[in-house]
Amino acid sequence: PKFLLTTTNHNRCRFNPNLYADGKVCLSLLGTWSGEPWSPSTSTLLQVLVSIHSLIMTDSPFYNEPGHSPGSDGPSSLRYNAQIRAATMRYAMRDAMRSSDSAFRDVDIICLDDDDDDDDVIAVDEPTTKPGKKKGSSSADAIEL
Repeated sequence: PKFLLTTTNHNRCRFNPNLYADGKVCLSLLGTWSGEPWSPSTSTLLQVLVSIHSLIMTDSPFYNEPGHSPGSDGPSSLRYNAQIRAATMRYAMRDAMRSSDSAFRDVDIICLDDDDDDDDVIAVDEPTTKPGKKKGSSSADAIEL
């Protein structure tokens, strides 16, 4: 099957070493990486989605780059992962929520907080509500990451 990542900020952003700015998804099942290829008689779409979720959408995308293993390049990994997280929140979440065909188009995003190691919260309110930071909110208008 063909997969195309479409939240790349107009082909300028990569969210993971396996996700290219042009939308290419690098995974052996898709025939874009070495390893077990797609088998029409046994492979399923669920298998591809689970593989993308478990192998690509990781907490530490730095280690998906060939030659990097957990425990190596600690500061580089932390910087890279922080940049990827910020880009993901900006281009894959915020921009998608603000698009004209989104169910969230009439909602203002109040806070993208990733300054610390706590769970981050994207707080949202109706546009008429005065903007303010809602850290740790448990109400239905906050989405925890």
